Amino acid sequence: MSGLEVCRWFKQNERLRGIPIIFISGSDDKVEGFRAGGADFVSKPFQEEEVLARIKTHLRLRRLHVELASHNLQLEQRVAEQVKTVTASHLSTIIRARPSWPRFAMTIPASTSSGCKTFSRMLGERMREIGFARGAVDQHLHREPVPDACLHDIGRSARPTPSC
Repeated sequence: MSGLEVCRWFKQNERLRGIPIIFISGSDDKVEGFRAGGADFVSKPFQEEEVLARIKTHLRLRRLHVELASHNLQLEQRVAEQVKTVTASHLSTIIRARPSWPRFAMTIPASTSSGCKTFSRMLGERMREIGFARGAVDQHLHREPVPDACLHDIGRSARPTPSC
């Protein structure tokens, strides 16, 4: 196998593709080496110090890339936890307001009720996903729409629209 073939083989293998490959060659076919997935190119004749410096640089870049990916994953997990906390807090507020739901429901035009029921079901499913809805609350969300479902209509016009 040529160096280009070995490089292509590495880049096709999930476990090996992150390894930086540095070509050392006397030919001027640098572009082909980069197309194959090479990270760098050293021309012959080469100096040992240059090759070692390039190896150290690419290993450092690879380590930083792995650290960045790990840090991004941690940040994504933290954001997901915060979203879960905020969602649970919002849903808790809605559940505590349950005694006022009939009053809200009277303000919802009949033409919007199916959309609100759909939203309510989606809200209930989301609550179950995050482990918030259980027991009576869970059953209630299947039977009745959540009035909060139509709050987005308030302020858009004097009358709620059927887009709920």
